[in-house]
Amino acid sequence: IAINKWDNLTDYARAEVKRQIDLRLDFINYAEMHFISALHGTGVGHLFESVDKAYLAAMRDISTNVLTRSLEAAVFAHQPPLIHGRRIKLRYAHQGGSNPPIIVIHGKQTDRLPGNYSRYLEGWFRKEFQLMGTPIRLEFRTDSNPYEGKYDIRTPLQRFKAKKEERQIAGMKRKSAANAERRARDEAASSNTPPATAVKAGKPAAKTTKTTARNLAKGAAKNTARPAAKAAAPKTVAKANSRKSALSARPAAKPGAGRKPTGGRGGR
Repeated sequence: IAINKWDNLTDYARAEVKRQIDLRLDFINYAEMHFISALHGTGVGHLFESVDKAYLAAMRDISTNVLTRSLEAAVFAHQPPLIHGRRIKLRYAHQGGSNPPIIVIHGKQTDRLPGNYSRYLEGWFRKEFQLMGTPIRLEFRTDSNPYEGKYDIRTPLQRFKAKKEERQIAGMKRKSAANAERRARDEAASSNTPPATAVKAGKPAAKTTKTTARNLAKGAAKNTARPAAKAAAPKTVAKANSRKSALSARPAAKPGAGRKPTGGRGGR
């Protein structure tokens, strides 16, 4: 960065220009700054030295081994953050291009790497390899699962154990579903309501069995017979009371009436 007409500025103006440059051009802090005067040629000679350094840095080739060791040192100095309890792993790095230098980093969960850690790595590589005057591009790539879509690599014993465990789990689920259905039928029969059978996903509800239907019919008959018996009970009591009143209304029999004479003259 070259700032011209520097010789015509006062000390206060120069300080203000530097402050504004640091404030507005912080995204290119890797570039060297030169204060020149094109009229008098002040500082122009050092300008081309920076141009040569920037070109050499932009066209530099770095081996994969050197980049990987530098990446390991950066990770050792400052670990990547945890994402959902799992550490982001950066395995190795290699150069993907030049002008500007491109550094490709491979690892696990690299797509979740925060921006501040990416800037930390950029500053680390810039300081490590003296890449001044040129931007650095970092590309993160997440390694794919090498066993995805391939055949089952488990041993026959492992596959047998896995299938056995699946069968046991399925049997336990069926047993629990049958118990729940049985309890629902019992509760429905006791409360004289249709049983709420358990329904599996994608299958219709099971039909009521003959035994359950017979029990429901018996319960309904008992419930209808009880009110009829209660309604007939007062009539029976009324009949009994009328009989008692009729017997009490008859005249009392005379003493000796209806008795046959036994012995003596009267009997003759």
